[in-house]
This record gives sequence, C-alpha cells and structure tokens, in this order.
Amino acid sequence: YFVRKSCQTIPQKIAAIQALRTWSRDDPEKRSKMLAYIQSQTVVDPFEGPNRFDDVISWIDQAGLTAGEIGFFANSGTFSLCSHIDPRETGKWIDWLGKRFPDEEIAGQIKWFFKVPRTREAARSWLDSLPREEAAAFAERYGIE
Repeated sequence: YFVRKSCQTIPQKIAAIQALRTWSRDDPEKRSKMLAYIQSQTVVDPFEGPNRFDDVISWIDQAGLTAGEIGFFANSGTFSLCSHIDPRETGKWIDWLGKRFPDEEIAGQIKWFFKVPRTREAARSWLDSLPREEAAAFAERYGIE
C-alpha cells in the first residue's frame, strides 16, 4: 500500500518495480505481492474512471513489463478487463490481447468482451469491421458466435 501511494510519477513507479523485482526474485509470496503492485499501477479501479488504452500500453512499454508481469490480463477468472476500460476502445483491447497472448491463455478474456453488456456491442462492431475471412477465423479461433 505504501509503495503504491508514495510512487506518483512514472520514473518513481518504474524504480519501485525494479526494486520489487530484486526483492521478490526467489520468494513466490513476495512475487505475488509484486504482481499485485504491478496490476494496481497498470489498471486503475473502474470507479476511478476507465483505463485509456494508449495510457496503459504506454505504461507497459515504459516500465518494460514482461508477459508474466501482465499475465493478469489473461486471467478472466480473477480479472475482468471489460469493467476497467472505455467500451469505445474495446476493439483496440481485443486486437492487442490477441497479439500479446497465446490464444489458449486469452480466449476467456476475449469471449467476455462479446458477452458482457458493457462491451458486447463494441466488440461486435469491431469484429464486423474486419475483412470477412479474418472475422470468420477470429470467431472460430475464440468460439464467438
């Protein structure tokens, strides 16, 4: 909590992540705490407003976050990205997730975009905007009807 509240600038947050990586290197419990900190710095609580796609991706790149450190995006059982984003950016998120994670890891999260009322319409519009063959392949790959 203290680290999360005291680090306000991007350089401070990056320095904290670097220190936490060293601190948690050989301890699974500490690593879990580090990953929770990374998640809290990557996406804000939905009650604070939607997470802007460009801001989140910029943060991930600037912080040099690894696939393992942002693995929470793929865990639809414990993290619903749909509730954290601006629905108008749904297509950007689906596209990024599909490129960043293996299909078997991200399928659940992608399916949620098409099921949750908040993002369903935007997800459909994004899929409909793809070339027919690409949309069909996507729908088949992720089990979208």
